[in-house]
Amino acid sequence: MTVIQLDMPGCGTCAMMARILGDRVEHASAIERPDLLALTTATSSPVYIVMDGDKYLGSFSGAMPLSVWERKVQESQKGAE
Repeated sequence: MTVIQLDMPGCGTCAMMARILGDRVEHASAIERPDLLALTTATSSPVYIVMDGDKYLGSFSGAMPLSVWERKVQESQKGAE
């Protein structure tokens, strides 16, 4: 399972969440990955795309504490089962 954080240029929230999450996520620019952005209806940055290989499991967005982020990732995994 992989979580991709889609960032927007100059996004302070994206930078803050990148520091909090460290190596828990892969990073990509939302502008350079419209294919991933199209998978979600997120309206805030950063956007998190949860994938299992090439299979889309779910997405969520915004700033949050690490505990909430971990719960949302687990919910995405369970929702795909």
